[in-house]
Amino acid sequence: ILRVVPEGFPLWHYAPIEGIGIPPAWGAIWQVAKPIAYCEFGAAEIERACGVKPPFVYHGVDTDTFREVSGLRPLVVEHKILRTKAECKALFGLKPDRVTLLRADRYMQRKAYPSMLRAVMPVLASHPEADLVIHCKPRDLGGDIRVELSKYGPLAERVMLTGGRMPRETLVALYNAADLYLSSGPEGFGLTIAEALACGVPAVGLDFTAVPEVIGPGGTLVPVGQLVDSIYSYFWAHPDEEKYTEAVQFLVEHKHRREQLGMLGAMNVKTKFGWSAAAEQFEAIMTSQAVEVAA
Repeated sequence: ILRVVPEGFPLWHYAPIEGIGIPPAWGAIWQVAKPIAYCEFGAAEIERACGVKPPFVYHGVDTDTFREVSGLRPLVVEHKILRTKAECKALFGLKPDRVTLLRADRYMQRKAYPSMLRAVMPVLASHPEADLVIHCKPRDLGGDIRVELSKYGPLAERVMLTGGRMPRETLVALYNAADLYLSSGPEGFGLTIAEALACGVPAVGLDFTAVPEVIGPGGTLVPVGQLVDSIYSYFWAHPDEEKYTEAVQFLVEHKHRREQLGMLGAMNVKTKFGWSAAAEQFEAIMTSQAVEVAA
């Protein structure tokens, strides 16, 4: 495709960088399509590969839609008006006095679901008041999550699978039903993390790639346990599973801390990841580079 692009034609590549050690061969793409990174981490990795640091623009989050429900900003789902976390939990058959852990992501290798499950199952075993909800298509590029869950015997009964795909309003209710959001793999940005934070839900994630920039003050970062080869000739990472267990366990046990982090995370997303700011930044980059080409 790049071979048919006319010389000097303004072309950009909004590039999600999901690991470290980008191969120099990628530089050939960015000689034709100018890169714009999703985050500061991605811009730094592109610079290491190509010698020139590109601009970065954070992915936008629709904070009018993804928000914490309240009496002033209720959510209407299936003809029901939802004003509280308890009402959102009831929509999915979850009990209000239990701690709901949520993961909403594709079941694929980069997302490190098996690593997350190994880390979280000890928490479920020691905290009978906690449950895990997983929102994904059960069978995907990572295999079949039901097969993975079969390793955990009776504990797997405390894992709810949504089956994937639901209307946006229902997804917002699902985020609001959660007490803690879980992420365990590297991300080019981490949209589901940001959406959960926008709904006032704190997150536990990997201290790697864009995840620290997205979580910010709204959660806990877990150190890398090991680097793993990706299909793109650079490294992904899995978390330190013992540290992950500790992070989740602490937040399961400390409701006040969850609420504090949730408030900080929601404020950070609204301030940092607005679509208006992203649009303005894209326009400024493209306008300036188009002028350069014309000159």
